[in-house]
Amino acid sequence: MIIVLEEEIGTTELVEEVIEYYEVADFDVPDGITESIFENAGELISATADNTPAIVSAPSATGQILRADLGETVKMKWETVNLESFTLTAVKTSDYTAINNDHVLVDCDSGSVIVTLPATPSAGNKVRVTCVSWASGYRVKIARNSSLINGETNDRLYDLTGEGQSILFEYSGADAGWAVTDDSRHPRRKLAENTTFYVRTDGADTNDGRANTSGAAFLTLQGAWDYIKRNIDAAGYNVTIKVADGTYTGGLSIYDGLPGAATLVIEGNTSSPSSCVISTTSASCFLFYSVKTRLSIKGFKTVTTTSGYHLYVDATPYIILGEWEFGACAAPYSHIVAYWGSFIYFNKNYRISGGAYTHLNGFGSSFYQYALTITLTGTPAFSYYIYLNSPCGFYGVGNTYSGSATGSRYYIDGLCLLRSGVTLPGNVAGTAVNGAVYV
Repeated sequence: MIIVLEEEIGTTELVEEVIEYYEVADFDVPDGITESIFENAGELISATADNTPAIVSAPSATGQILRADLGETVKMKWETVNLESFTLTAVKTSDYTAINNDHVLVDCDSGSVIVTLPATPSAGNKVRVTCVSWASGYRVKIARNSSLINGETNDRLYDLTGEGQSILFEYSGADAGWAVTDDSRHPRRKLAENTTFYVRTDGADTNDGRANTSGAAFLTLQGAWDYIKRNIDAAGYNVTIKVADGTYTGGLSIYDGLPGAATLVIEGNTSSPSSCVISTTSASCFLFYSVKTRLSIKGFKTVTTTSGYHLYVDATPYIILGEWEFGACAAPYSHIVAYWGSFIYFNKNYRISGGAYTHLNGFGSSFYQYALTITLTGTPAFSYYIYLNSPCGFYGVGNTYSGSATGSRYYIDGLCLLRSGVTLPGNVAGTAVNGAVYV
């Protein structure tokens, strides 16, 4: 294909270059090529099967691209090509439920529009949503339709609030749900130093968390994390969520972590954990799933009612637990549950003031404590203080237990090693079965 330039910038030179091209390529110079160039300056010229010059027809729609088709009479032509293999919808001005491979175009000039993702997606399914027209005060709202988005349940993170904003969802499976693989809304802020974001009981999740004031701090831990996950490139620095004293009825769920962060620190009041309370109903206080970022959590009192764990971790390889008070836990849930590939390192003394099904419950995971003082108040009741299922390990040499508890001291099953060196809390002897070892 030849792009013919305007005559005043050197058409004669262009003719010479075209002729030279044909000669170098060992092609016959087509009759009329020079005349076509002069007559059609500014047009696109292709060739027919016998190399006769031919003008390419003008594009018929915005967004078309020029494509070669050697089977056609004129070898180049403009075509509409969907590079992402999406089906463009008609522009939506009212709520719409997407189907696989939709590119949903939305006009929210006159009101907000809800786009609901497919109900039964399969791995690899994709949906793109683009706001093509927008008026202040309105938005394109995304409804996840029971599937997670980036492992989270918070739909509001993915609203479109401006003309031209676009977001691409790709379904990865039930564990994490829809992954956001392209998002034009939020360029990430790259950190240049260790950075703290603040949470207060008088904050708001519409803030950015950059100062410890009611007008800047977040209201919830989840709001703080959602903002950080969406907007921050940690660039190798520590990120801290600093939580002020008070009682918070919402917990924190994190899937996948914050790539690039050295450590994600979640900190309450380390001098007085009971002054910073996470108290949830029918939910866990902290839930971490497949978090590859190193975590440090300290300075909290945790309480659950009706259902929920104090700390639930799965496939999370490194968590450091500091000062803590474990209060009452909803039956039959545990203070701490750690599943496949998780490792929890306790590096500070802590307190237990409420009972649970178990204090530590592990399956395919490890716990490490060394020379800590663990204070029990109010004689908390456990079915088992420690419960381990193959393969699992607990190391607690040198610990001191102050106070007492009721229930079995431990139950370990299969390829498990529990090394304590001292008698664990409880008033019933522990049990080791199927080759498990207690030392």
